[in-house]
Amino acid sequence: MARVEHALSAAVAQGLDQAAVAARLEALLARFTASTAAAADGDDAVDQLETATAEQVLDFIDNELGV
Repeated sequence: MARVEHALSAAVAQGLDQAAVAARLEALLARFTASTAAAADGDDAVDQLETATAEQVLDFIDNELGV
């Protein structure tokens, strides 16, 4: 999660719209917590995010959140 925080700080430094990023992250969080049936998949996603590089997190944000 520290890497996500760092990647978001870098995104802000690059001039991305903070409100848009926040809204998309909130949507991602809602999807992440919406279904207990998807909990196993969510654990995999958390593991992937925890080991991801900043570039991978930004790619995830671009691809999954459309920012």
